Amino acid sequence: MPLETLILIFTAGLMAYATVQHATSALENPIDKVQFIFAGITALIIPFAFFQILMMQATTESDFIWALKANLSAGLLIGALLPWFAAIYTQRKTLWHWVLSLASLSLAIANLWQPYSLQYNLFSGISSKQMPWGETYTDGIGTSGSLSYVAATVVVLIYIYCLYAFWRHYRHKCRWVDLILFLAFTLSFIATIIGILIRLSILDWILPGPVGFIGMVLAMSIALSINKNHRLQSSEKRFRTLIEQSSFGIQLVSVHGNIELTNPAWQKMRGLIANDFDQGPISRDHYVLRQGLMPFIHRGFAGESVDIPPLRWETPEPNAEYHSNATRWIQTKIGPIRDENGSVSHIILVHEDVTEEQQVETAIHKIAAGVASPSDQQFFQQMVVSLVELFHVDAAFIGALDETDPQKLTTLALYSGGTLQENLRNYPFDAKFNCLNPNQQLADVSDAPAVCPVPDLLAQIGIQHYRCAMLCDNKNEPTGLLVLLNRSPANLSKINPDILAIFVARAGAEVQQIKADQHIRQLAYEDYLTGLSNRALFHQRLSQTLAEARSSMHLGALLLIDLDHFKTINDALGHDVGDDVLKAVAIRTKEATDEKTLLARFGGDEFVALMLLDTTVIDTAEQLASKTAKHILDALKAPLSVNGRDFSVGASIGVVVFPQENETELDILRHADMALYKAKKHGRNNVQLFNPSLQIAATTRLKLEEGLRAAVGNNELSLNYQPQVNIDGCCIGVEALLRWHHPELGVVSPDEFIPIAEETGLIHPIGLWVLEQACKDLSRWHENGIPFQGHMAVNVSPWQLISTNFVNEIKQIVEQYPLDPKRIMLEVTESTLLHNRYESIAKLEQLRHLGFKISLDDFGTGYSSLSYLKDIPLDQLKIDKSFIDELEKTDDEQPLLASIYAIGIHMHLAIIAEGVETQNQCERLISMGGKAFQGYLFSKPLTELDLIAWLRGTQRTR
Repeated sequence: MPLETLILIFTAGLMAYATVQHATSALENPIDKVQFIFAGITALIIPFAFFQILMMQATTESDFIWALKANLSAGLLIGALLPWFAAIYTQRKTLWHWVLSLASLSLAIANLWQPYSLQYNLFSGISSKQMPWGETYTDGIGTSGSLSYVAATVVVLIYIYCLYAFWRHYRHKCRWVDLILFLAFTLSFIATIIGILIRLSILDWILPGPVGFIGMVLAMSIALSINKNHRLQSSEKRFRTLIEQSSFGIQLVSVHGNIELTNPAWQKMRGLIANDFDQGPISRDHYVLRQGLMPFIHRGFAGESVDIPPLRWETPEPNAEYHSNATRWIQTKIGPIRDENGSVSHIILVHEDVTEEQQVETAIHKIAAGVASPSDQQFFQQMVVSLVELFHVDAAFIGALDETDPQKLTTLALYSGGTLQENLRNYPFDAKFNCLNPNQQLADVSDAPAVCPVPDLLAQIGIQHYRCAMLCDNKNEPTGLLVLLNRSPANLSKINPDILAIFVARAGAEVQQIKADQHIRQLAYEDYLTGLSNRALFHQRLSQTLAEARSSMHLGALLLIDLDHFKTINDALGHDVGDDVLKAVAIRTKEATDEKTLLARFGGDEFVALMLLDTTVIDTAEQLASKTAKHILDALKAPLSVNGRDFSVGASIGVVVFPQENETELDILRHADMALYKAKKHGRNNVQLFNPSLQIAATTRLKLEEGLRAAVGNNELSLNYQPQVNIDGCCIGVEALLRWHHPELGVVSPDEFIPIAEETGLIHPIGLWVLEQACKDLSRWHENGIPFQGHMAVNVSPWQLISTNFVNEIKQIVEQYPLDPKRIMLEVTESTLLHNRYESIAKLEQLRHLGFKISLDDFGTGYSSLSYLKDIPLDQLKIDKSFIDELEKTDDEQPLLASIYAIGIHMHLAIIAEGVETQNQCERLISMGGKAFQGYLFSKPLTELDLIAWLRGTQRTR
């Protein structure tokens, strides 16, 4: 095996080992990003070496180029990771590491798309070269291009950035390991420069390849190992510092039962609860003995973690912090510490003074027992009574802030002088409470009369001091106040803030719930955005109005209002502006109706107006409803001024008068929707009344939609073919035209069912069926010797073209039959290409590349712009029938038609005129340069059998 190959294999093996080591280290908790990225670098060096071996051993040009591309991409991916490695290792991230990484990554991808990789602009072949020691290897022959130098520049900049970062890091840290890493990167940089010069054919030598990374990997392994040891030492130091500074009392006990470590907190706690004892056997610790902890300690030595419930402890003697014989509660947790073999080497005892927590828990039980009540009012009344009794104060009150004016407060409960006082509403309270943060308490302010809603009452009992806390919701928004008042500050200052916080939290939650219930009731019947009635209230009122109309014999009316141009405003300017427009529309609509009319937001940009009319005559009711609808329409026609901008919205309104016989609420809404649909179809910005013919039309449309879904499977669809002829009358193609024979409705015009197919999505399976049937017929004609060598024209819907799988579906259908794709002419309209223009053009280019021909149907009736016409891959322009009809109306010249033929000539496109019905039309088209025609002059659309007869009868005579 060649020496160079052995070196590369050795390098790859070394990198594989390094990858495993660094990846393993990186996955330790927490994840080491430096190790992780470096593992990625070493992992990429492996394919970098492997593909260089394949390059040197390649025997064909294709194998060499393939290996060269993979080799270069692997190298550039390494280059993409190097700036990140340097930035994270040196803890100095800049914009440059992003720019260089993205540049290298982009070049790695671009390299794969180049015909000869980034290394060669022109590639002549491969040659066999001899190494100084006699071995031979394969090398490429070619010239470098501008991209080669761009890639070389990016790689050099990456190394310069990394070397600068490592040198700066070394100057800052002054650690020799960083200097070694800098020197190793320098050697790798030199090897990379040599490799670049060789790849650019400036230097004739053997590519060093990944060999230059060996020093860098070794240096990095050393540096990371030293850094890891340093982190371990720092971690141990931090652990000891944590123990020393911990507020918990901690004892570390060896497996032999000796106390090896105690922290100051434990020594302080020991001074409070035990005699002088610092080191020695744990079995001699007085606290452990008196509390009976030795069985739990034995469980700890057995490897079990033990939580000991709080134990009561009476301090044995008076001390400076507690009164004589003070009762304390101490909670102890015992946990085993294991060595690297998993054996228990120590146990740790963590002691915590939980006296205050025990007191709070006791208080919670008392509070829970005292505040259970059947109503909100009784809840707050019992709470203020409990506050006064628990904290031994003279008065207390709880109040809720006004949502519209936070400087005013309404009391929910007020207790003073042993009596529950009457609540007050919208009482102005002292502004100093605005400075309170959530759950913050303000105490010992000698100005109680300024904050209490009943100052006269306070004056009678001499209250001067208070303690206050802000009530907040779950978003920390102020909702109210809880205030305790007393004659002297003594009792107020002794209040446990944690216990008071329990009352504050409970009262705050209750106030929030009350406000939430009020808000829910509001939301149940009011639209949150416009302030109008919402859909729920509308349905309730519709049911009531319908019942009242039937009982009183009067008529009601429902107006369904849909804004015409709101979607454009919403999409262009955003939902915030859209919401403001809807608010303005609600105000404008409300101004256009009387108080008896219920206005509601039905959803989105739809509104409804419901009214009970003072008439029993349908014509009069329709006139009244239409008059109201026109008032609304006129109101919305005028520009809406929103945030300094004027908007023209407009609306379409469907009106239905009810009740009709057996008409339900659902029927009323459906009829209003039909009328609205008619208004939109009539150009929008108008009012349409419901009449039974709309129901018939809707029923027919539904029947067509249901029948269309089954039409393909029931063989109800068929194809007719209209011939296309040249100037000599020879058939050059046929257009496939879809026909549908409904079992009940008979023959349905394509103008009726094609729009339904497009709206429901059925156009996709139907379009595929048309193409498949046309291909099947064309293939059969060829097999049966039918005299037809022209193309088959098939129409393509806009909805088919936007399908992501459109090209593959057409390709698969044609491949089923022995047909040349050149015989298939796909006809698209100009409007089709306006939907996702660039994507549509790309699909047409794919089809044309496969051999299909493309025709632009109805040319001249859509957005006929030469600026986009030149970009569309076309073979043919099809002149719309409307232009042909003009030839019969006048003998004047038709410059537009002549221009279309001129466009076709200059753009090398075939031109065919459809709808040719008279000889005069044909002759005038010929005089303009026409050579292909389609229309009743030559043949109407024919069934397959009639077409075959027509072909045999006309084509054999020519």
